[in-house]
Amino acid sequence: AMGILEWAKSHGAALVGYSTINSWPHILPPLQDPHVLAVAHAHGRTSSQVLHRWALQHGAAVIPKASSRERIRENSMLFDFELGQSEMALLDGLATLSESTHDELRLARGNDVFRLYRQAPAVPAQQVS
Repeated sequence: AMGILEWAKSHGAALVGYSTINSWPHILPPLQDPHVLAVAHAHGRTSSQVLHRWALQHGAAVIPKASSRERIRENSMLFDFELGQSEMALLDGLATLSESTHDELRLARGNDVFRLYRQAPAVPAQQVS
């Protein structure tokens, strides 16, 4: 099934990442997630920068909060680094892990890094005893 990002791209629509770094309505707070913190540390960036960059690399537009000079400066440094393929896959997995919807708008499962949707292998009848 096509996820919402793929649908938007195929129809020439722009997708805006609203509340990209806010944990609501999900339980997992993305700014404190150890995986996000590790990626941020590897790039010398903040968790916020990593999450906004992740959305940008997926082709979504973001509207980051700019409540102070420091936040404006931080937000201006989203375009001078790039997340690697494995980092993107990890962050995709976190998005899948924290999603609360079960409909056609959920993210595509191409990077199920936590194996949430893996089917158990079938066991032949003669091996079950």
